[in-house]
Amino acid sequence: MKNLYQNLNRKLLWQILLIYLISINSLQIVADKLDLKSGIQTVCLPKEGKETTLSYPPCTNKIPVDVYTPENKKIVANVLVLNGWSFPRDDWQKKTRILASAKEKGFRLIFPEMGKTNYESEYFPETKLKWSTTPGGKWVREILIPSFQENGILMKNGKNFVMGLSTGGRGAAILGFTQPDIFAAAASISGDFDQTTMPKDRLMTGSYGKYDENKERWETIDNVHRNAKDWKIPIYLGHGQADKISPFIQTKNFYLKLKELHPNLKIVFNDPKDAEHDYKYWDSEVDPIFEFFASIK
Repeated sequence: MKNLYQNLNRKLLWQILLIYLISINSLQIVADKLDLKSGIQTVCLPKEGKETTLSYPPCTNKIPVDVYTPENKKIVANVLVLNGWSFPRDDWQKKTRILASAKEKGFRLIFPEMGKTNYESEYFPETKLKWSTTPGGKWVREILIPSFQENGILMKNGKNFVMGLSTGGRGAAILGFTQPDIFAAAASISGDFDQTTMPKDRLMTGSYGKYDENKERWETIDNVHRNAKDWKIPIYLGHGQADKISPFIQTKNFYLKLKELHPNLKIVFNDPKDAEHDYKYWDSEVDPIFEFFASIK
């Protein structure tokens, strides 16, 4: 009988210990969730693989992402903000009124450090310009978005938008095209949409190889203009006519193509005559873009 009681006590102790360990593990899972404070907060994301856990700095061998949360405001939308080629993620924050405008609107902003990327979907044997171990566009879709979704942000069919300038404008269009279930609308300023019209562009050849040798690739992969018939979401397009870096005709032609194929879709086109490829122009587009996003129901 004594042995029976001892065995029962041991079994009970093991059950208590098991419940305790499960409880501690559950608490740890909750603790690992993103705890966003108001203002700017930096988090870190993996460069590759299936790991999508957000962590806090230092971001050693990881990709830093700034998240802006407006103070004392109900979050009404999330906006993924993409930088141009080789621009740091905080350029938008320092050189435009994007934070002030987001505070007024109640928008949470997400600024990933994208560095030098064409927001490409994949690498090829001819690819010479590699953003990281994972192609830039693929990283956003397969690591950044799922990481934030684990924390209840950028959920499918939610109030999410994507915007970008220059190469980031191209990225915003690619993400708007490939992820219409995530982004309710997109905004692209000073971007490009059809690489086949720039066959000698060093960034494009560095990503997709030589045009003459890879025409089908150039015409189909990451080419939103050629795939415009399948475009689904509202979009704001802006491009200064005096732009000497990214051809103004890229945005004009994309706008005309979308209007032809989707006459009932909400599309805004702004083409100031004297605007160039600079933050003076890009800053002027922040409020109109956010007004456009706010109008999306």
